[in-house]
Amino acid sequence: MKISEIHIQNFKSFEDATLKLKDFNVIVGPNASGKSNLLSVFTFITQIADDGLENAIYMQGGKKYLRNLFLSDEPCIIEISQDSEPEDNLKSNIMFRHYTADKVSIKYQMKLDFYKKGNQYKLPEEKIEFSGTFLLDPEAKSRNDEPPQLNVTYEVISKGGKIHQYFESNPVSSRFARYYEENLPSHKKGESILNNPYIQVMFPIYLSSFVGEVDFYNIDPKTARKGVSLSGKAKLASNGENIALRLKEILKSQKNKTRFMRLLKDILPFSTNLTIRELTYDSYIFHLEESLLKSSIDLPSSFLSDGTIDLIAYIIALYFEKSSRILIFEEPERNLHPALISKLVTMMREVSKKKQILATTHNIQFITHTYLEDLVFVYRNDKGFSTLIRPENSETVKYFLNEQFGVDELFLNNFFLVG
Repeated sequence: MKISEIHIQNFKSFEDATLKLKDFNVIVGPNASGKSNLLSVFTFITQIADDGLENAIYMQGGKKYLRNLFLSDEPCIIEISQDSEPEDNLKSNIMFRHYTADKVSIKYQMKLDFYKKGNQYKLPEEKIEFSGTFLLDPEAKSRNDEPPQLNVTYEVISKGGKIHQYFESNPVSSRFARYYEENLPSHKKGESILNNPYIQVMFPIYLSSFVGEVDFYNIDPKTARKGVSLSGKAKLASNGENIALRLKEILKSQKNKTRFMRLLKDILPFSTNLTIRELTYDSYIFHLEESLLKSSIDLPSSFLSDGTIDLIAYIIALYFEKSSRILIFEEPERNLHPALISKLVTMMREVSKKKQILATTHNIQFITHTYLEDLVFVYRNDKGFSTLIRPENSETVKYFLNEQFGVDELFLNNFFLVG
């Protein structure tokens, strides 16, 4: 499932903003316009699911930095909507174990407020709206009361520490309705429903799409080129610190190694081999072999350029992190030569057909190679609030493009804001 829309109010530098997301989303704008703040929406929701609401608030810097300073009396509101793709063929949860989800939509809404003193918060309302069409598996040994197609609407609403739920099915299924009546979840006041075990059981596949399968990357080559402990993370870390450990797993398979080297050589044609070496008895470092004419050199990661380190990390993130559905990159072009930026954009666009991608940048080369329909422009309005627009919807932008102006020229001259 991919995220179709986000809506935020009184969140960091945003007053009120809505953004419809596509497969590939390149978020551009001047420094301090709010690009990173937009991505923080996803970070915050993920932190809530992983560490709880109270910890997530502190991890965002507390109420002072989570909400807008000029709207301190207003609640912070976050809404995230997502829809299934036809190719998802999502298997439903245990409740609908005889059914396959044909089409599913889910919307998460949170209203968060703070007391005037301290970081104490209150959660006036939180909601999950779920609707879907389910088709009976023809191979299943179904019960007599199970219809061939089931249209389901289900809502879980948390108000004041109490959970209310509403279930409706067409045709009416007394079995499903009875299940929900008998399994009313308990809930702690101030706790997010994203942390409620009952909700996690009811929506394991759907919620994981935006709280468990979102990966953030802001690669730090200085950290990534160092040796990594054997006990590091299984997935690529957000700063790339465990590249050697991930490569060690990837290169175990000859098929994966061949694929990885093909991808790397397409960008860095002199690359001929990647190996993992033991640095100490419990840590590893990776080496890249490069060939030029008839000679070759074996370079440890500590001697590789920042751009090379970044590219290796991006290949891992894009092609070898199988559990990821949504990938978010902070300024991925930072250390790359202009010629390589175009190849990176092409790779991201290709992968976005299967994984949703968001990337921030204010790099002209990155913007030049991005399709107009994939651009999101972030700027500060007259009141200082961050604002989102899609340049593709501007008639002025379309006019100048027809007059042979480039997207990069329009960005540099602030024509995204005209019309």
